[in-house]
Amino acid sequence: MKSIWLGCVLAVLLVVAIGVASPRSVGSAAREIAGDAPFCIQVADDVRDDYKPARAWLDLSAFTMWARYASVVENHHAILVVGDETAPRLFYWSYWRQAFVAGVLNEHASPPALACMPERGFLDRLPVLFGKGGGAQYIRFSPREAYSIPRGYQPRWRGGHDRILSLMVAAPDFALMPARWDDMSPKERDGNSLFIEWNPRWLLGLIAAAPSGEVVRRDTVFGLRHRAIVWHGRDGKTYEGNEYVAAAGPDTNVTHISCGASSAAFPKSCQHRFLYDGRHYYFRHRPEELVRWQAMQRTVLNLLASFEVR
Repeated sequence: MKSIWLGCVLAVLLVVAIGVASPRSVGSAAREIAGDAPFCIQVADDVRDDYKPARAWLDLSAFTMWARYASVVENHHAILVVGDETAPRLFYWSYWRQAFVAGVLNEHASPPALACMPERGFLDRLPVLFGKGGGAQYIRFSPREAYSIPRGYQPRWRGGHDRILSLMVAAPDFALMPARWDDMSPKERDGNSLFIEWNPRWLLGLIAAAPSGEVVRRDTVFGLRHRAIVWHGRDGKTYEGNEYVAAAGPDTNVTHISCGASSAAFPKSCQHRFLYDGRHYYFRHRPEELVRWQAMQRTVLNLLASFEVR
């Protein structure tokens, strides 16, 4: 019995020792590769399916530095970013090798977003246990596309093939939301967020698709092509919706707005989507705010432009 107890204690001590020693191993490996070049380390985010900058030595510990979906090669435990952030060298951390290995998943086809900015002395500035988030979140999607977003906007993002960015703002003025993302229901999040996807084909396909019901009226409203559509639900009731479309060209300045019946429980019944410069923007608003559709789109574009890192 004593030998079993002693074995358990030794196993626990070994795990603790590895966890304590691992940040030093990660740091030494990073310094050796970077040399005199600026560098930073981003680690797998335990909330989102992407990365966050290491803000403390604890983030580099074997206790915390784990990718949730590493088993299905969705992301790495950590990525070392070396050199100029517009054309950096990337390395992923391997626990098996206890080293950073050159290259990352889909590096050339759909590289991950960079959540940290390389700098000299990156590790020297890290506290031991808990680091502060800072006033803004840095996100670089490509060599020419980077943003510094104040944390009040509660940015959430994903890099790689399915690039997305969401901000917690409410139409029509896209003001900051005082509520926290985690405290909102899915319906509240959908009604008080701006979503940006780098996927124009989906929206173009939506516009080209046949209506889901019978078109009972066509006209023009506020410069938008409008059609009223009636369909019969499975509950035997008849429903009416309204679709509004504008297109300045085949693949740019495309707008699609779909409005259903507004209610007290669901006042933001309009799904507003528009395509600009290869990005698909989505937000919700009230039907009476349709008249401001162009102004809302300009506000969205200006907001994103204000975060650009030049």
